[in-house]
Formats: sequence, structure tokens, C-alpha cells
Amino acid sequence: MEPRGIIIRIKEGHEIILGLPFTLASRICNDDEQRLQRPFDAIEVSVIEKGFQFVLAIDDGQPSPKIIYAPDHFDHFIADTCELEGTTRAAIYGLNSSDAATLLRAFSDWLNHKQAEEFEREIKAGNLTFDEARKIRKEVFDVPSFKDFFAHSFKTDTMPKGKPGKRTVHRQNVIELYALACRIYVENPGIRWSSYYKKGTACHEAVKLRPDLVPRNWGGDDISKGDRLRREAERTLDKGPHSQLTYRKSRGRIS
Repeated sequence: MEPRGIIIRIKEGHEIILGLPFTLASRICNDDEQRLQRPFDAIEVSVIEKGFQFVLAIDDGQPSPKIIYAPDHFDHFIADTCELEGTTRAAIYGLNSSDAATLLRAFSDWLNHKQAEEFEREIKAGNLTFDEARKIRKEVFDVPSFKDFFAHSFKTDTMPKGKPGKRTVHRQNVIELYALACRIYVENPGIRWSSYYKKGTACHEAVKLRPDLVPRNWGGDDISKGDRLRREAERTLDKGPHSQLTYRKSRGRIS
């Protein structure tokens, strides 16, 4: 599966991927989703309390708006770093340029190991499969302990299958449609997120704007399809690994 999101190239050619659906990530390149297949060079990298902040070089020569990467577990990483390095949070927050880029690489490695531990537990419990883990964060397969776990499961024919009925796996088009609805909601302060079988909501506008992303089995008119998207969001998407709920709640607080 190809990475989806914003590929950012920092010092020494190191690249990270801010995992986002294309319908959300494409806001930085005038909705040109093909452009997202190539990396953007980071002009500025800095550390903030939430995570990292970037300014990217856009193809028209203009710098991008500030992009905030606020990953899960960042506070835990900072606590570990302070203890290991004998430093303080105040000394870390505000780092920029090469120091911030170095910390970003350290965080990526730390996160891969933490995610590998979590995935191994979930796979053993039958709540996740290796294929699903690869789609969420394929870098965990480079972590030695997880690589050994995968190889052992394959050799001994004990690859966990997951528990039937345990979870809903959404197709990429639904994830993209959901992210688009969230973006419409954030970028248009006068619009409502959803309302029971009403037109003019963010969910309704998303299915109108991108009918190619609407599953064929979602019958009815655009209002019905928008309401189906609302239900999918409330039931699973807002709670799962592709959740954009925090982003949606940021309306009015970001540009």
C-alpha cells in the first residue's frame, strides 16, 4: 500500500510521512493529489508542546502555512527524553533547525518501537492482523522484535486471523470521504457537521463534491448518502485509527 499523506524531507535526505488521507493533505498543494506522491522540503522545523511544526517549500516558490504534527504519545516521548538526557521540557520546546530535525528522527524511531509493542499485543489478542498493522504503520516491520514475531508466525503457520465481527475495516475511499467532510467542516465556519437527513451539512457536501468516493452500495440520494457518512463517522471512524475528530474540533483555532 502506497503511503498516504504529506511526505516531508528534512536534513540529510531523511523523510517522514505525516499520515493523512489525500483529501485532507492536498490542502497544501491546491488539491493536486498527484503532487502528494513526491516529498516536500522542510524550510523550517521546530519543536512545540504538541509535537513538531513545519514550514514547507511549495512548488510555486512560496512557503506553506505552518503545519503542526501533533502525534499520539509525544508527551510520553518527551518525558523519556528528559529522563534519558538529563534535560528539561523547557530546553526541548523551542528547538529548531537541525536540533529539531534530530529530535524528530529520534521520535520516529521511538514511536516505531512503541507501536510495534502495541501491535504485537493486539495481534496476539486477535484484535488486529499483520495486514492491518502494515496499513496503519508499515515502519513497524523494520523493528527487529516485530520482524522476528512476524517471521516466527509465518514459519510456524500461526499467523493470527483476527476475530470475526470484532471490528469494521473501512475501504480507503470511505476514509477519504470522511476526511473531506471534516475538512469542509473546519474550513467553513458557517456549516454544520451533520444533521439527521438534512442537506447543506459537511457530510452532505462531501458526497456531492466527490461522488467517486461514495460506495456503490450506499443507496438513495445525496442527503441519504451524507447521513450514511455521518453514521459511519459516529459509529466507528471517529473512534478508530483514521479518526479526524481532534482536527474537526479545532475549527476556529487553526488557519
